[in-house]
Amino acid sequence: MHTTKDQSFGIIPVININKEWKVLLVHQISYYGDSFWTLPKGHLEANETEVEAAKRELFEETGVKKIKIMSSPTFLMTYDFIHQGVKIDKKVKYFLGLLDSTTISIQQPEEIKALRITTFKEAKKAVAHKETKRILSEAESAIAGDQSLFQGRH
Repeated sequence: MHTTKDQSFGIIPVININKEWKVLLVHQISYYGDSFWTLPKGHLEANETEVEAAKRELFEETGVKKIKIMSSPTFLMTYDFIHQGVKIDKKVKYFLGLLDSTTISIQQPEEIKALRITTFKEAKKAVAHKETKRILSEAESAIAGDQSLFQGRH
């Protein structure tokens, strides 16, 4: 079987509501027609930086334009899957981002079935893949360990 490498970039979009950190999830429709909860992500387009690609994908999937992106920490997810007889070795780099609003709207109904802002606990129950659960746990720990993470950052 042929193997190819693929890389995407995404954002773990968080917001503090009533002194509780919450995360924005997307209910993504897969190639196969099923769907699953995950974090927004996508591929680089020509002349984009990793952060620009992640922000564009967030906007395309959720309508969110304004978000403060942290340069660190970043979170790396690796996994593989088979698509049309080809094994895909996938890497996804996620940036932590602070939402300034809970206003969200599906922009790509052919790709996104629903959107949800929820607690980290509920998000970890909702997401399908163990690597996404791990990334959510790491992001939650990073926020809890450094409450100043978002102060004065853009």
